[in-house]
Amino acid sequence: MILVTGANGRLGKKIVQELEAIRTPLRLMVRNKQAVTERENVEVVEGDYRHPDSLNAAFTGIDRAFLVSLHEKPLERAKLHRNAFVAAAKAGVHYVVYSSFQGAAADATFSMAKDHHQSEQYLGHF
Repeated sequence: MILVTGANGRLGKKIVQELEAIRTPLRLMVRNKQAVTERENVEVVEGDYRHPDSLNAAFTGIDRAFLVSLHEKPLERAKLHRNAFVAAAKAGVHYVVYSSFQGAAADATFSMAKDHHQSEQYLGHF
């Protein structure tokens, strides 16, 4: 089963559409279950990068995950992404895809690129 975080956002919705087209079993993680229309063969769970307990439940039983980067203020984003990476590691997720940012680097002048670089560093430790 594949977990898609941020499944009701712009990128998350596109990923879900592609995976549904090939009939992949899915679990969608959203902050508000009421915002997602029920679908056949798709499980919807509530989860939030700010609440690690919700992440642990969302990642349990998952073997692959697509983590959509969340919109957050600089310097906070990477810390919250780390919560998701930790939950994936604890749950034994074998394969993680993370939506980073082109030009992500420690010395980037754009703050989002620095955040994504830090997130990539966190992910590399798991």
